[in-house]
Amino acid sequence: MKPFLEKALIRNSSKTYLRTNEFLGIVTIISVLSIALETVSSLTEYQTLFTIIEYVAVAIFTIEFIARLYAKDEKKEYLLSFYGILDIVSIVPTYFGVANLTFLKTARISRLLKFLKLSRVAKLSRISKYANKNSKKVQEVRVISMEIYLIALAIAVMIFASLLYLFEGERNVLFADIPSAVLWVTTVLLGSGVNHADFSTITKLLVVGLQFTSLLLFGLLIAIVGNMVERRLLGSSSVD
Repeated sequence: MKPFLEKALIRNSSKTYLRTNEFLGIVTIISVLSIALETVSSLTEYQTLFTIIEYVAVAIFTIEFIARLYAKDEKKEYLLSFYGILDIVSIVPTYFGVANLTFLKTARISRLLKFLKLSRVAKLSRISKYANKNSKKVQEVRVISMEIYLIALAIAVMIFASLLYLFEGERNVLFADIPSAVLWVTTVLLGSGVNHADFSTITKLLVVGLQFTSLLLFGLLIAIVGNMVERRLLGSSSVD
């Protein structure tokens, strides 16, 4: 059993690992969308469905956590690592039966960071797989950085939106639910001006962080696109 779990959860060069990552990624996306939608007051009639999705997702994440812990040789190191703590945070609120508390409900959005890790590892594995293949495959690898960038962008939007909903949702209609906050965050990332006057101190700090993140993401986008254009013009077939 342990060799199989290592192959599925640790050895990132195996096909089983990639399939496991893809499955966990899909579950993560569904669970996060469910968390976001259950904050919308007009969707309360679907609360039972959201609850079922949450319990199924938590069951899957729990199995993954236990399996990963069993397969790891350095169990303590995993438990104290960033992603080990993240795995725990993503499931603990539901098991404590306090998922209806706003803070703990919003904390489950941290699962998106788990998805970013899965995506990054998948990228490295795919690059390793294609690095010595023909140029057509190498061309395919060149779009992977853009895929990861778009995933990181979506995750940044969701995390900032969730935090704004948490700290400002009860007093500001702009952040009445997570989808509304997502729309507002997206407009800020696109360069829209922000009026800080009606925000609390912690929300103002979040907005400043969002604006810095916007600059960083824009810089990364320029670097990625510039690299792709340069390779296309120069006809280079190497993979970084």
